Formats: sequence, C-alpha cells, structure tokens
Amino acid sequence: MYGTTVHVMQRWDRGGSRLVSRFTSHAVMAAAMKALSRLGDGHLYPLLGLLLIAVDPSTLRTVIPAAALAFVLEISVQVSVKVRTRRPRPFQAATPTNLRIRPPTDFSFPSGHAAGAFIMAFYGAHLWPSGAGFCYAIASLIAISRVANGVHYPSDVIAGAILGILSAALGAEVVWQ
Repeated sequence: MYGTTVHVMQRWDRGGSRLVSRFTSHAVMAAAMKALSRLGDGHLYPLLGLLLIAVDPSTLRTVIPAAALAFVLEISVQVSVKVRTRRPRPFQAATPTNLRIRPPTDFSFPSGHAAGAFIMAFYGAHLWPSGAGFCYAIASLIAISRVANGVHYPSDVIAGAILGILSAALGAEVVWQ
C-alpha cells in the first residue's frame, strides 16, 4: 500500500511539474517565476514587519509576536521533516526540470518558501481582510514559482503551504488568546 501511494504521488509530482513548466516556459513567465521565487526568499519579511510597525505601532503587540512564533514553529518543523525525509530536489533526481535559479543545497520536502509565503498571507489577510484573496494569490504564485524553477515538486509546495497556514494559526492562537 505504502509503495503504491508513493508511486502514485511521484507520478503526480512529475506530471504536475511538467504542466507548470510548460505554462511558465515563455521568457516573460520564466522571468516572473524567478522574481516571485526571490520574493519568497524571506529577505523582505522583516522589512514588511518594520513597515507595519511604523504604520500601525499596535501590531508590535499583536501580529509581530504571533508571526515570529509562527516562523519559529515553521522553520523547526520544516528542517526536522527535511532531514527525516531527505527527499532530493527535482533537479537532483532523474526528473527533467528547468532549473532557472541557483540550486538550493538542502532537501526538497516541504518547501520553506511556500510555508513562509503562506504565513505572510495568513497575517496579511488578518490585517487586510478585503485583500485576503490578493495575499493568498501572491503566496500561491510564490509556491508555484518554486515548481516552475525546478527546485520543488508540487507536493513539496502543497505541504509547505499547509505547514505555513498551520504554523500561522498556531502562532495566532498562542499569542492572541
């Protein structure tokens, strides 16, 4: 049973990767995918936090601690799972990929970029309810960019998105109770 499930997931991952690659192969789309992947590197997250504090100092007591806790939880789980599963990235496997960015050196499952993007989307949606769709769309595009750039499989980014949302919800629950 386990072997069959893994085989089905691997087949789905390869097919999903090919589909994303096909839809993002145009030069403009490829450039957009590279830019979105960079956006999810996490360098802007602290700057967004500082900007948020400058605009609304009350977030220093609410959103910032919850998000910080969420990131600590997410990174802890992500690193632990990556080390345990040791899943090679698509460009390291026999799967043909369009490696468009500098290859990461760690393991593939789950996607930290997707997790971080969905943490940010969760808190962005909390602060800007009418823009929730936009926040989650950007997070989804960041996740898709990781597949398009050949550094993750679809199941990696789905797991990362789930991890990010669960971490954000737990961070909010602990801090906001």
